Amino acid sequence: MGLLSRLFYTGACVGVGWIIGSKYAAPPVILETTDRLVLTTKDKISKALEDVRSVDELAPEDIAKGDIPAVHVTKTDEKLYDTYLATSLKLCRTSISNAPSANSENIVMQYKPLVKVGGIDMAVMPVKNACLSSGYGRRKGKLHKGVDYFSKTGGAIFAAADGQIVEAEYRDDYGFTVLLNHGNGYFTRYAHLKEFSEGVKIGSAVPRGFKLGPMGQTAGYAIPKHLHFEVLKGDYDTPKKSFGLETVDIFDRL
Repeated sequence: MGLLSRLFYTGACVGVGWIIGSKYAAPPVILETTDRLVLTTKDKISKALEDVRSVDELAPEDIAKGDIPAVHVTKTDEKLYDTYLATSLKLCRTSISNAPSANSENIVMQYKPLVKVGGIDMAVMPVKNACLSSGYGRRKGKLHKGVDYFSKTGGAIFAAADGQIVEAEYRDDYGFTVLLNHGNGYFTRYAHLKEFSEGVKIGSAVPRGFKLGPMGQTAGYAIPKHLHFEVLKGDYDTPKKSFGLETVDIFDRL
């Protein structure tokens, strides 16, 4: 093919490509959405953060400390985003340890899906279709440092508030467990997960409602399937790390 023929052929291909590209949108498979409801990578989450430095700018020691500002993640549709929140909470049975006040049908009175904890909007029950099997307080001579939610079918465990993942590990006492730093010195712990969801990595910022993993019964001893949920406050930057934090009864915020 001669030079002029090659030039004519190239120009024709470019022209046809321009016409097709202007007339038809790119295939959906190659489009990248930056405002997806569920954020699963550090790059997407860092774009959504506001009122806090980006994840890339936070050193590991800063992520762990409780003196960073409260983390807030932009949500495009608050109602859609919080569809996992239960509008009511029921006791698993008539008599459970340290139960909050409930009516004759075991429905917890004055229950609210979201409460303020240290100025942070936080879900009281970060799992749907579950009941309360144990409250916060003394149980069998020891302090039960959180609350337990039970479900026969399991279900997904969600982040109770916007935060950053400080711990994601397996322990014999807590099984697969995740610790989130919500800023203002407040943290939450989610224990006995069956496994971790994709995107659960130390240092990642996650929004409220982010799926951390399915409910499980992991531990170094036999336990029923449930979520052990703790709210903690204090200074993480000590030799005891999260186990040096003070526990908080989230039902006191109702």
